[in-house]
Amino acid sequence: MNRYIYIVMLLCFSAVAYAQPTAKQYINKGDEAYALGNFHEALVSYGAALKTVKNDAGLWNKFGNAAMKQNAYRKAEKAYSMVVDSLQSNDYPDAIFNLARAKTSAGKYDEASTYYDLYTSQYNDLDPSTTKLARFGKKSAQWASQQDPENEEYTVEKLMSGINTGASEHGPALLDDELYFASLRFGTASNTQCGYSKVMKDGAVSNKAVRSQDNFNVDGRFTSNPAFSPDGTKLYYTLCDGAINGINCDIYVADVMDGKVGKGTKLSGSVNGEGFSSTHPSVSADGTLYFSSNRGGGMGGFDIYSTSVSGTSTGEVTAVDGVNTPGDEYTPFINSNGDLYFSSNGRVGFGGQDIFVSQGGEVMNLGSEINTSYDDLYFILNSDNSEGYLASNRPGSNFLDDEYETCCYDLYKVLVESCEVDLLALVRDCTADEDLKGTTLTITNNTTGEVVYTDTKKLKNKYNTTFDCDNAYTITATKEGYTTASVNVGPYTGKRGKQSIEETLCIVPAAYEVCVFTKDCKEAINSSVTLYNVTDGTQETCSASNCCSFTLQSDKNYRVVATKGGYTSDSREFSTAGMTGPMSHKLCIERSAPPCSAMLPLRLYFDNDYPNPRSKSTTTTDSYSQLCNDYYAKKSEFIRKYGGQFGGKVRESVEGELGSFFDNEVLNGCNSLNAFLDCILKQLQAGQSANLYLRGYASPLARDGYNEALTQRRVQSVRNEINRYRGGVLRTYLDSGQLKVTERAFGETLSPEGISDDLNNRRKSVYSPEASRERRVEIDEIKFNN
Repeated sequence: MNRYIYIVMLLCFSAVAYAQPTAKQYINKGDEAYALGNFHEALVSYGAALKTVKNDAGLWNKFGNAAMKQNAYRKAEKAYSMVVDSLQSNDYPDAIFNLARAKTSAGKYDEASTYYDLYTSQYNDLDPSTTKLARFGKKSAQWASQQDPENEEYTVEKLMSGINTGASEHGPALLDDELYFASLRFGTASNTQCGYSKVMKDGAVSNKAVRSQDNFNVDGRFTSNPAFSPDGTKLYYTLCDGAINGINCDIYVADVMDGKVGKGTKLSGSVNGEGFSSTHPSVSADGTLYFSSNRGGGMGGFDIYSTSVSGTSTGEVTAVDGVNTPGDEYTPFINSNGDLYFSSNGRVGFGGQDIFVSQGGEVMNLGSEINTSYDDLYFILNSDNSEGYLASNRPGSNFLDDEYETCCYDLYKVLVESCEVDLLALVRDCTADEDLKGTTLTITNNTTGEVVYTDTKKLKNKYNTTFDCDNAYTITATKEGYTTASVNVGPYTGKRGKQSIEETLCIVPAAYEVCVFTKDCKEAINSSVTLYNVTDGTQETCSASNCCSFTLQSDKNYRVVATKGGYTSDSREFSTAGMTGPMSHKLCIERSAPPCSAMLPLRLYFDNDYPNPRSKSTTTTDSYSQLCNDYYAKKSEFIRKYGGQFGGKVRESVEGELGSFFDNEVLNGCNSLNAFLDCILKQLQAGQSANLYLRGYASPLARDGYNEALTQRRVQSVRNEINRYRGGVLRTYLDSGQLKVTERAFGETLSPEGISDDLNNRRKSVYSPEASRERRVEIDEIKFNN
């Protein structure tokens, strides 16, 4: 199909006359015209030659190709049938494929399927792209043959007011309920010339071209595809230039005042450009411009794009999701509900261009009546979606050339059959299996957000109302102290007229029970339970027993807290959004641990030069618990090396002193750290914020600079222990800042006098209890902020 027809409905025709012409002259003239894209002249020339040469398969094939380009489907079907069936030529494999296309265009879907199968069985490997199209064509033909030929949703009538001519009428648009359209009736006084288009207005009595201005309705140029902005102050349209073998189109905009169109200005930005066409504009209520274009990077020939538009300025151009195919998509239109209508030949359909709608991401064929086996495009609707227009070359349309039945597009009026839904909504307490009175029922249009119905019936549970079937709605039932129930209904577009539906909405008491336990959540305990309505800022307290009952409100955020003197607290946050029944929670409290500060100071001891011996780094990846275990394992070694030269009671004293240090100080420090961190965790869980202070020390064995780095590594190992404690349970509090750790490393500067720093006497400087006690980190302070 000639894509220029879809851009501007370009149509050219001319009479072919020679003095005593020969068949060869007709064929040559037809070849020249076909090469230039003047398919009508080619069709006429080949037809004249066929009056003399009747059994030439090649000539019939050429005639068929020209006929298809001119939408002369009956002539094309006859021509390809001559090649394939009558002359049974094997020289033109594409004739089989094209015969299947012509059968599809004629609505002969079963015959089309047969010829598609014939092509793929004989020429499957000849041209992969044609084979792919043949398989797609068969799929469409099979689908079309199964569709209901009667569509109750729409009635389509050809306009008979003198609007349609033998030229092409297309691009309908509405302004204040008056019809504007484009027509190619201009410039064809000589039948050797191509027509050009102008935008016209249906004046009921006579149809006249809208007054020309700069870049609008200019003689010899193609002005077409009008589209008004939703407020009627702007007219967007396509202005094209070129000849039959090459057309380039850009989108323009002009101001409209009192129905008069002003000077046109080309849109700025990347909507228009060199080397491609942009056409078929449509503007939505939110200022989004939709259009079709064959720019590079698309999925097919023409795709549908969108961009923001304000005056002549446009934003970034993007392809519309879920719409485009490897075929051609044209004539986008946005209705008042935000639904996108467009035409496409890249989707399964009835043949040629079909009209589709994209609603909520789902693309649907508008079905028979709207679509035929011919081309159907330019679908628009009025503001209340009750009627509209389309352009089509379906049977019954005017011909440009009656002899060859070529072309053309006429305008058709579309009447959308009304559709109403009678709703009976029942509200019940489904837990108690009884009708529920005093509820409020609300119906909301899901597209616009408009509340179309709301009522509270104090003495009944039944609600009756009517709404249209073309939209989706949410029905919601509410009552104080009960859950909320909602159900989505519609659209009900499968059947027109009036239909009845019944919906039952179940809501139940929004009861909430909280029970409190202790001793590993196994023993009930009386406590005070407070329920905070976080959304409204209110609260309610219960202290009757270990279980408390509350009534919740719908769609609220809550926090419940259990407290008791001498016990930890427990809390839970939750929401009633989507609540469908009673709710309960279990809270657990335990006897409070001793105040964490009473466990301080906490001294944590280290092996000599650990962690990371002989390192100048200030950081380490080691955790204190592993360092402590490794250090305690050296208990015997320290006793041997410190007391090895003594015997008798002196040795017993040494062993007792070092043994006591390792058992009561080293090991106790490691175990006490776990208990201390448990204490902090409980305080954090109760909502406290804490700041913990670490102080690092070292024996004076090494230089000050080395010892400063060493103490920082020791502090880091304790910090690592805190960060990794119980699988990282404290990490969330560290990350949020609820728990802070302040590090203070002092090196050897705070070591008391008398501690050996003699490298040659490691017995005293390394293994003595005095030196060992200096290698430590102290946790000597914790501050709670609330």
